[in-house]
Amino acid sequence: QIAPDSPHALHMPSHIFTRLGLWQESIDSNLVSAASAQKNNAPGNELHAKDYLIYAYLQGGQDREAKRALDAPPPGRPDDPQYMNWLYAMGASPARYAVERHRWAEAAALLMPPNTFPGGRAAWTEANLHFARALGASHTGQIDVAEKEVHQLASLRDTLTQGNDQYWADQVDIQRESAAAWITLAEGKREEALRQMRAAAEHEDRTDKNNVTPGVILPARELLGEMLLELKQPAQAMTEFEATLRTAPNRFNALAGAARAAKLSGDQEKAKTYYAKLLAICQHADGDRPELQDARSLLAQK
Repeated sequence: QIAPDSPHALHMPSHIFTRLGLWQESIDSNLVSAASAQKNNAPGNELHAKDYLIYAYLQGGQDREAKRALDAPPPGRPDDPQYMNWLYAMGASPARYAVERHRWAEAAALLMPPNTFPGGRAAWTEANLHFARALGASHTGQIDVAEKEVHQLASLRDTLTQGNDQYWADQVDIQRESAAAWITLAEGKREEALRQMRAAAEHEDRTDKNNVTPGVILPARELLGEMLLELKQPAQAMTEFEATLRTAPNRFNALAGAARAAKLSGDQEKAKTYYAKLLAICQHADGDRPELQDARSLLAQK
């Protein structure tokens, strides 16, 4: 209300809303920010707001709204003061849309937009697409494809290290470590995969979120929890999902994972508590993800 024509001012409260898991507040903030940016021909601000908007929609199960925000991005301009935000969103938003919904074949098939990412010190802006493609390929048995994406992540990490950008080199390396762990699991090396995934989670714990991002594409501890569920270790998985929720409250996949882990551990009451929280943040869901079906089914039981 104070600055109705400033896309950046309209967007900034959503940094707080995102850290607190207040998804509807973030949606409201970024809808008006994106509209203001479009009106003012500010593509960097527009895509920055839309990346946060897509993130919030996905946490609330509003997948169709997320897809609408993802479609037809405005062309970027290197002279735009928010050009790096535009670059980041061009890689992050499509990656986020695929992997947050666990659509692994869709993630593996993500396209790299031509003549978009400049490389060099901006190499980190394309890493999210390679990370999503690596996870998608490893989850669908395309180990050779996944390994190529991991090699690409290693190359981007090295480029950033040589440019003395240690923060983003670390972020890309965490993605490389996480993707490599899922390749190892696909190869049937269970203990080695868990060791690698734990190392990635510990690496991520030593870093913090950069202010351009609403959050990492998938938290490493959340991925560790999902791996533990696959390996039928629900009690240990619960620990990882709850750790994720302490730093990223109300994340859809962490809540759903914690609920499933509790259910498989025999703690029906805790499972119901987490599923109730999931349904509460998804009251405007426009799709029907399997996790929501599971939540309704369990809560219907007496």
